[in-house]
Amino acid sequence: ERRMGAATPVGRSGTADEVAYVIACLAGEGASYITGQLITVDGANSISEERG
Repeated sequence: ERRMGAATPVGRSGTADEVAYVIACLAGEGASYITGQLITVDGANSISEERG
């Protein structure tokens, strides 16, 4: 798990609390206008730029 986390652009694995925070924000009243979106919570791992 450490190696996988170190390979992400942020340098670590995400926590359950970080994912839960996004879910809680989207479930709240402040997100009532957000519809049909895909929100990726992956520590910028989906960015396809060359890393070095």
